[in-house]
Amino acid sequence: MNFTKKVRDILTILVASVLMAGLGFFINNTTGPKQSGQLGGPDGLSEFGVEISCPPGTIFVDLPTAIINRESACGLDLGLAKDRANIPLDEVWTLSELRFLNISSRSMLGEFPEGLRNLKHLEVLSVSYSDLTRLPTWIGELENLKYLMVDGNFLTELPSEIGDFQDLVILRASSNNLVGLPESIGGLEQLKELDVSNNKLESLPETIGKLDSASTVFLHANQLGALPDSFSNLHSLENLRIDGNPMNTIPPVVTQNAKIKTLVVGGNEFVSIPKEIGDMRNLESFAIINSGTEFIPDEIRGLSSLKSFTLDEAPVKTLPSSIGELKNLEVISVSTTEIETIPDVFSGFNNLRRVTLFNNRIGNVPESLLSLPHLEYLEIGDRYLDQDDKVFIESRLSDSVLFSWVDLSGENAPLGVSPDSSHQD
Repeated sequence: MNFTKKVRDILTILVASVLMAGLGFFINNTTGPKQSGQLGGPDGLSEFGVEISCPPGTIFVDLPTAIINRESACGLDLGLAKDRANIPLDEVWTLSELRFLNISSRSMLGEFPEGLRNLKHLEVLSVSYSDLTRLPTWIGELENLKYLMVDGNFLTELPSEIGDFQDLVILRASSNNLVGLPESIGGLEQLKELDVSNNKLESLPETIGKLDSASTVFLHANQLGALPDSFSNLHSLENLRIDGNPMNTIPPVVTQNAKIKTLVVGGNEFVSIPKEIGDMRNLESFAIINSGTEFIPDEIRGLSSLKSFTLDEAPVKTLPSSIGELKNLEVISVSTTEIETIPDVFSGFNNLRRVTLFNNRIGNVPESLLSLPHLEYLEIGDRYLDQDDKVFIESRLSDSVLFSWVDLSGENAPLGVSPDSSHQD
């Protein structure tokens, strides 16, 4: 597996895990009738699960059973259906008491089904990956919605009526063709998670600053050159991704938000980390990925709560010695950079458990890293390290450390990572 992709996959899983825990989600992949609050399936809602007030045994995974139990049917999860495209939706619309409905991955669904207007009690609706090109204005009639998932469609806009959902907690509209968000989005007073990543957004409305309950905002992989001033009003914000946008630095409205715990930045035009990064004292996970960043400021020492630091694909030449003040670090991953020396400043890092140093220019591994008292996993792969270095490193490690060595020094380099391919002299 390509290492960059692996880092991103791991990062995504870690961030998602944090978000799930923070919002009280859980996963359940059972295949029979679901118990109260247990939803999901392999290609349904299993990536997070939601809590919903359905009595035990009233959430079904096939339409015939739901029809037979029409009067008690509270939820219908068709994410497990083998022939989703041929399910007679007209029968679904007769289940007027449904609170949960997953009809995702219905290829060529195309239009938002009119029959959904009959389901006035819906709290959870997923119509992701269904080739939808628009959402109707009457969607606001589903006034009890708490969770709305429309990811992976072809939507170019969200209707202004989206702001009518007074109880909406999660809105996921990633991987569409959105070019903007409606001003009415500021009306979602209860919204905790907004995911509009992987779209074509060039700007955000000032009204986004009214989402005072939002703890998670995913804006990555868009065309955002800046964030509106009102973004500083997101006083509940804890998890933010802005990587993959044409921003050249972290906006002040982000560094001024002391409550943020998880931050992912990066992109081709991202070239600097501002000194103000040190003001984010509650930051626990910080990732800089696929960027033009050349310099990490000494002010990083201010991140006293930092537990995870990832630097992936950046022309950074050195790590500041001030990283030695981040005694709460548990995970460090530095890959595909121009770093030649890791500062020997890790004495007293009693929490550091996982270290990855891959495809850099490192000529030696500092003694203080090899002597970490609670190190569990060490992965090393660098074209400037050879088998003699491997033997030395192994001799310094505790027997309890899982040591992964990838030889990049010569002809043993794995496919896709040649000794001279990552950075030319």
